[in-house]
Amino acid sequence: MSGQKFKSTVPKSTVSAALNRATLSGAIPPRRRMTQNYLVIWVDGSIDENNSDCRNTLAQLRAVVSDVNVCTTSEQCVEFLNEIDDGKAFIISSGALGQSL
Repeated sequence: MSGQKFKSTVPKSTVSAALNRATLSGAIPPRRRMTQNYLVIWVDGSIDENNSDCRNTLAQLRAVVSDVNVCTTSEQCVEFLNEIDDGKAFIISSGALGQSL
């Protein structure tokens, strides 16, 4: 008995299907992002919404937050902030505009 080889009676297709199911059921489900109900104001004098990098950045922001507003002057930003009353906003600023706000 020690030198005998045992032959499997289970077809390879059945074993393969079972292994595939086990692999799929143990797989990590894709991560879902829920858009948060936040307001983001991006203040930058050099924002060019026709630029592909800028469009990509805006798309990524909009995938995370529900409302993204772009301001190219500090006056636009202040005016927008006055319009939202008691609402909360996150401001992304850069360069000289960030210092003047």
